[in-house]
Amino acid sequence: MSSEWVEATYVKNASLFIEVLRRFWSVAKEESKLLVRLLRMYGVDQGARVLEVGCGDGRITTMLSLAGYQATGLDISPKLIEEAQRNSSRYGAMVEYVVGDARRIDEVLEGYRFDAVVFYWGSVIGYYGTSTDEDIFRRCCRITSENAKLLILRQPSKYGMQMLSFLNGYRPIHDVLDLDELLVIQKYEVVPGDPIMNSTWFIYKRKGKQLELLGELCMKMHLYTPEELAMLAKRSCWRLLEVFIDLSTLRMYSEKPLTLTFSAVFEKQR
Repeated sequence: MSSEWVEATYVKNASLFIEVLRRFWSVAKEESKLLVRLLRMYGVDQGARVLEVGCGDGRITTMLSLAGYQATGLDISPKLIEEAQRNSSRYGAMVEYVVGDARRIDEVLEGYRFDAVVFYWGSVIGYYGTSTDEDIFRRCCRITSENAKLLILRQPSKYGMQMLSFLNGYRPIHDVLDLDELLVIQKYEVVPGDPIMNSTWFIYKRKGKQLELLGELCMKMHLYTPEELAMLAKRSCWRLLEVFIDLSTLRMYSEKPLTLTFSAVFEKQR
């Protein structure tokens, strides 16, 4: 599975991606409350060492630090890491940021031992294909403590996206993000029998009654069901504990499997 888009979107077009990410800081505190509650549910309390993989501009890591965790953020994009450092400093948060490729996570973070590893909002997992994802899980085993937790949160669901595509006649699915002066038109394409989802974000800036196109961000992701993801994780060292469809209500995936995203919690096995 080609990964050239990762470099194009998050490294070469990082400035454009940052423009979008900045609009999500208004919900950062609420997001972190839900994440902290989930961490504590599984015994990852204040003072624990938490790594976010694909941390972007540091929204989650900053709030984790302010909640009393030893937070570390890893991202492949130097510009995103620079932005994350500025944001954490602005909030007075103590976060360690590292530029690095998740595919070599154990080499980049050699000697670290985290109590929890977080992949948030469809970050990294699915970017490179199943064999690479399995290898990333295995490498995460090497940088985590005994009984560590692995949280894959708000991951796009294969069942949900394929059903939505089917109901739309397998035509491209469009969604709109209204982010104050920015308007983001999201186009998703899912082909029957193919686990790959292609998406394009068209980013516009409002100028009076007109819209100015700032640019496009293209992404490609291998979609998983929770069962498929659990099988990959199990082959390394991770045992599935629970799958949720809503972090605010903690509603279980078993109650509504045809959801657009899911959140899975794993525990490190001996």
